Amino acid sequence: MAALWRDIRFALYTLRRSPATTSVAVATLALVIGANAAIFSLLNALVLRPLPIPHPEQLADLTTRIPDNVNGEDYLTLPMFQEFARHQKVFSNLFAWTGGGVSNLEANGAHFTASISSVSGDYYKTMGIAPLLGRFIEPSDVSLNSGISNGVAVISYRLWREWYRGDPGVLGKTIRLGDKPLTIIGVEPEGYSGLIIDGSGDVTVPLFGPGSYGTREPTALWLKLYGRMKPGVTLQQARASLQLLWPSVQKLTLPPGYEGERSKRFFARTIALESARNGFSYMRKRFAHPLVVLLVLVGSLLLIACLNLANLSIAKMASQQHAWGVRLALGASVWDLTRPLLIESLLVSIAAALLGLAMAYAITPALLHMTWTGLVETPLSTTPDFRVVAFTAAAAIITALLFTIIPACYATRAGAINSLRQNMRSVHRGSTQLGKMLLAAQVALSLVLVTGAILFAKTLISLHTVDVGYKRDHLLTLQLFPQPGSGKLQNFDAYHRELTDEIRAIPGVLAVSYSNSGAPANPFEGKRPVYRSPESQPVQAIDDVIGPDFFSTVGMRVLAGREFTWSDDEHSPQVAVVSQTLAERLYGRQNPIRQYLYWGVRATQMKLRIVGVVNSASLWNVETIQPMAVYRPLLQNPEYSDEPLMDVRTAPDPATLKSAAERVIRSLGHHYSLRTATLDERLSSFITVQRLTALLAGFFGAAALLIASIGLYGLVSFHVTQRTRELGVRIALGAQSRQVLLMVLREVLLVAALGCLLGLVSSIALRSYVAGLVFGVSATDPLVLASGILILIGVSMLAGFAPARRAAAVDPAEALRSG
Repeated sequence: MAALWRDIRFALYTLRRSPATTSVAVATLALVIGANAAIFSLLNALVLRPLPIPHPEQLADLTTRIPDNVNGEDYLTLPMFQEFARHQKVFSNLFAWTGGGVSNLEANGAHFTASISSVSGDYYKTMGIAPLLGRFIEPSDVSLNSGISNGVAVISYRLWREWYRGDPGVLGKTIRLGDKPLTIIGVEPEGYSGLIIDGSGDVTVPLFGPGSYGTREPTALWLKLYGRMKPGVTLQQARASLQLLWPSVQKLTLPPGYEGERSKRFFARTIALESARNGFSYMRKRFAHPLVVLLVLVGSLLLIACLNLANLSIAKMASQQHAWGVRLALGASVWDLTRPLLIESLLVSIAAALLGLAMAYAITPALLHMTWTGLVETPLSTTPDFRVVAFTAAAAIITALLFTIIPACYATRAGAINSLRQNMRSVHRGSTQLGKMLLAAQVALSLVLVTGAILFAKTLISLHTVDVGYKRDHLLTLQLFPQPGSGKLQNFDAYHRELTDEIRAIPGVLAVSYSNSGAPANPFEGKRPVYRSPESQPVQAIDDVIGPDFFSTVGMRVLAGREFTWSDDEHSPQVAVVSQTLAERLYGRQNPIRQYLYWGVRATQMKLRIVGVVNSASLWNVETIQPMAVYRPLLQNPEYSDEPLMDVRTAPDPATLKSAAERVIRSLGHHYSLRTATLDERLSSFITVQRLTALLAGFFGAAALLIASIGLYGLVSFHVTQRTRELGVRIALGAQSRQVLLMVLREVLLVAALGCLLGLVSSIALRSYVAGLVFGVSATDPLVLASGILILIGVSMLAGFAPARRAAAVDPAEALRSG
């Protein structure tokens, strides 16, 4: 122990002797380790962190799937839940859940927007948490058979603190969900936000309670089931047991009248049981893969920094190799020689890790804010936990080992006798060769980062410039939401006509329409099966509900037939407009106008007459080119009339008409605008993945260039200093300064070229990992790769130019005299 403390004191003394070098090393590593910790913190919050409940690994979710559904999982019907609850043997508790939607609430005389969840009676018992105040929803509060549950609610800790200021007397108070009163019976504990980890579950109500959606319709797939597996039951065992039970559940829940094709499709449905340990996340599907790619990129940046510091250590050790040989000859072990170096490296890494962790703690919330586009505040926490601290500590230790082991192996590889025999020239030649190899590795990794940054930057540019099939400019979007207490529209047709006329009367407004999704909408394109005839094979197409004159408002082209008018209402035949790609897929070269298509699953499909064909516009996911789509009239689908998106075409800058449009909407007394944005602002909110990836990849690429150039400058400077006598002899024998300059730059170019070759191979090998993140450019685009190579070679030559000029300016007499 005394020897350890002596080594620590000596390491601190050594570091204090070179404050500039120590500061640069700590700052570089702090920046890089902090970037690694920040990316890992986001990944941890979204993917790795379990729900804050006892034994989260026991929680599993049960869904259903159908072979031709491209959207993935479906939920279950109420009868299916009831049969599973009666007959399953693998769960200690099972509950049904639906929610995640946003609603208007009134509390303490104030109105606010919050996320609502509806649950069956065993929800909180299954989650295994205790209330902070009051009690939770119990089976006695929920009546699944009568369809009338108690008007009670449990509120989140966040809602309790923000809207009730932590009042312990909140129990028994009333909140209003629309025009439905709910009595507060409990408050959830701090840190718990429900099953949706990034969507604030502010209010939880019983299924079929006031303000809760619910239906006993045996065809409605609206419930997601969650269960806590019994102790000792594995996920595989539970899955196998439920799959054996599923056929009998299907037989017991087959809806009346399901025969032939309907019955066949019903029994084709399968069940899926997955772990719910980490809860559900809106952002996870979008950000998990990009965050893994970013973690690989920032890990490469850390490796570049380690190789750079290893190079500096090798240069330092080259002048000490003779002394190391003497110590080895006197009986010192390799561990005796390397231990002080390792302790010195650990001290630097630990200091850098502490600074990096603090930096990650500061910047991660800002990164989360950049990515979140929800309508309510996200409860997702990026506060470092033991996983983040362990990751940062591991990064610090690995860093210390990396830039210690390589120099130590170099310094001790020759042994005592060879170290004493070598002259300084052979020592420095060996250190230079190893330094060049490490530098080539830095250049290779830098090329991967630079080409990645260029790819993601081009992707971002492509998303903003691609032809989406409609006019992006001068378009204002307003997300309409019912005003609290406004009640249900009695005549939504007349209301939308009046609202349209009032908005159109605003000076500068050219056209007004409505849609369910709008442009651009949710990047997760919900698709439905479309059939040319009831017996044909389905085609998966995007579905949207739109108002009259929608296509002319957003600037799409009607290629055949017409678009919807105010006469396409509930009293007229069911009609549809299809995209050009869908028309060609279903009807080939035939004229689709006045033809019929069958929309929706076979069990509940609608027969729609085609009245128009429009160009295939990327109204939803900008990255989907020429999508197949079916458009249905808003006036024939009143269930979409409460929360439509209003699209307004303007002559001036649409941002200047935001306030006027919002005032008009409020003045009619039914809606207000929950979110008002120009189309550019709306697009920006839906490409947060690409923007964050491009921003961080650009930062990592620039940092890699800086670190590699510093390493190259240091290596060439060290190389020139050690070869001063040789260069003086060359000049004395007639070599021109230009020849010496070119000789040094040639060596720099060879190192950079070798690194670029290795980096090119690595970039091509990694193409599959980034292919899903780029748009409008290939992951192995020759122009991108060539640009990256030119940038690396250019930076390398600039970094080596100053030392090369110094080499060319060596005074022969002075060099020979000093040698």
